[in-house]
Amino acid sequence: MLEEEKLANKNWNRASKYDPDSTPARAYAILAVGDGLPAVAKELEISRTTLSDWRSRYPDFDEAIERGISASEAWWDRTAREYLVTYSSKDDGSTRFDTRLFIFIKACRYGAREKDPITINIDGQDLAEVKKRVTALHNNTI
Repeated sequence: MLEEEKLANKNWNRASKYDPDSTPARAYAILAVGDGLPAVAKELEISRTTLSDWRSRYPDFDEAIERGISASEAWWDRTAREYLVTYSSKDDGSTRFDTRLFIFIKACRYGAREKDPITINIDGQDLAEVKKRVTALHNNTI
């Protein structure tokens, strides 16, 4: 059967798929590993419209989504701190935090446009301080 035929024959009534005991937790778990709302809709096998409807209709689901979005951003921040360190070509093996790549990833992930001002604050510290800490950690100076 062709994919189009499968979609045409699919039962699109998804209201019955909502389970207050498991759906909010599932949505949060998907977001907590850095995925976004499209991944939640895909994994729950619902449309984005249904996702939005459920957020309006079920306060516990909306709260799980909001907490999950925060967890997703924290996951991206943590990952950036771990992996956006580059090694210099110098023989001393020093490292540096790739600030431009970090800003690019944050802007792309959170929908900032090129003209939008980007303020980056991690754990209450500005990016310059985070850059110093990460570089120092990787150079074993802390």
